[in-house]
Amino acid sequence: KQLLYAGFNQFVLMDLFFITLNCVFSSVLDCIFVFYILRKQLRSTTVANNFGMLDLINSS
Repeated sequence: KQLLYAGFNQFVLMDLFFITLNCVFSSVLDCIFVFYILRKQLRSTTVANNFGMLDLINSS
């Protein structure tokens, strides 16, 4: 179980690494915009707000 968990952690870290890499190579403004939306989405408590954020991400 421990080994499996370590492997899973590694995959998650790799994903984060590649996302960060994509972020760095794409425009910085896009990056900031996405992080801003994600932060807002995490803070919002209502389902309506979450759907609004998802629509915003999908439309861009």
